[in-house]
Amino acid sequence: MKACLYGGPKSKLKSLCAQWNAGNIWIYETPEKNQNKISDFEVKKYHGTFGENLFKSYAALLAAELVIKTECAGGGDNIPNCWTLLNGFFDGLELSNEEQGKTGLIRFLWRFIHLSGLMPDTEECEICGRPLFSRSETKEDLLKEKIRLLEEMFGTPSENNEPASPSAQAFYSYNNSSFICEECARGIQGQKLQVSPIGINYLSSIINLPASASRNMPLDEESYLQIKQIVFDMAEKAANGSLNTLKSGIGIL
Repeated sequence: MKACLYGGPKSKLKSLCAQWNAGNIWIYETPEKNQNKISDFEVKKYHGTFGENLFKSYAALLAAELVIKTECAGGGDNIPNCWTLLNGFFDGLELSNEEQGKTGLIRFLWRFIHLSGLMPDTEECEICGRPLFSRSETKEDLLKEKIRLLEEMFGTPSENNEPASPSAQAFYSYNNSSFICEECARGIQGQKLQVSPIGINYLSSIINLPASASRNMPLDEESYLQIKQIVFDMAEKAANGSLNTLKSGIGIL
């Protein structure tokens, strides 16, 4: 639904209907003129810091553009969940500093990709089915090895003091929008991005762990830059085209 807002620059209603405010809106319909007019707006949530921080402004714009272009992750039953996801991101971004907001954007985009049904498998190679970074046959064993790998990388010994299992390399295939193992990467054409165990584990935790736990998962700078490229690529694929916010704000985001 589209509605017009009338009033001058000093109008109280106009200030209430500022960008990023959320709340209850009253609309007066005039069917004979095919016109809708905003008559009142009760603000429930202000997101004032979006206008004070350039990153937050672009992050909010990117999220909004993605939701609009995909019609709420495809519409239908996804609409309520997409609305909840978007509002949760806005509220969290308002309370975060810029560094927290950067990883928050990663988590929002990955959850959105999951909601859209486009999320690739983070446990096994898309082509051969081999577990990434492990040759374990069960996901339980794979999880144990990932935990040991994290502990070794961050200098915290595991309980049994056993060294982490050696990990193979893993890659993100831009052509297939999927994760593939080192052997399959040798035989596949097109652009590929090597991804660290930390990066893939972080993406996996976003979906498989509670929000509070995924926020606290370790993520080094190199891994952050890798998965940022991945979620940006998949976001544009979800939108079936380029996103204007990424074009204009890639140096900020």
